[in-house]
Amino acid sequence: MALPEGDECPLVQLVAINGTTESTKNSKTDADTGWMARVVSPTVRAANADGQARMSRTYVPYPASFGGFVPSEDQSSYAESVTVGIENGRKLIAETIERCPETKIFVSGYSQGAQVASALAREIGAGAGPITPEQFAGAALMTSAISVVICSTSWPSTSVWPLPSALAASPTPMVPPAPALLS
Repeated sequence: MALPEGDECPLVQLVAINGTTESTKNSKTDADTGWMARVVSPTVRAANADGQARMSRTYVPYPASFGGFVPSEDQSSYAESVTVGIENGRKLIAETIERCPETKIFVSGYSQGAQVASALAREIGAGAGPITPEQFAGAALMTSAISVVICSTSWPSTSVWPLPSALAASPTPMVPPAPALLS
């Protein structure tokens, strides 16, 4: 079961969005596939290691395509793919909260999925998402290695790659950490 219900409601529902070519609009919401499964599976196992149902997960199905520039089942443009991901993410989040009103939502995405997760997090934070900001546990966005360098607290001294001065002058904002929900 991808979406929890009743006694199965966890404290936190991790909503994961895979990267380009790692999902389709028909992907199963409970299939641990793609790069996100490398992060999601061990995270959920660790959170529930003592047998408590603290965390569950679901994956957002969406085309994850790039307009035919990379082989994939769907040839939607990148923009169309992201739009479908956002719409499907909203639906999954709303359905989760309908079933489990006390559950907090944590969104996470990799690559193209990080753009989808970022849009969802910004909507929720602005009070325009499928849940209230109080129901939002946080977000983790995994993109390119350059983003990690830009977000580094020791930037620019740890830069591995030379970056344009515009990037150095305007580092990517980070989502603040979520409160300790799992303790």
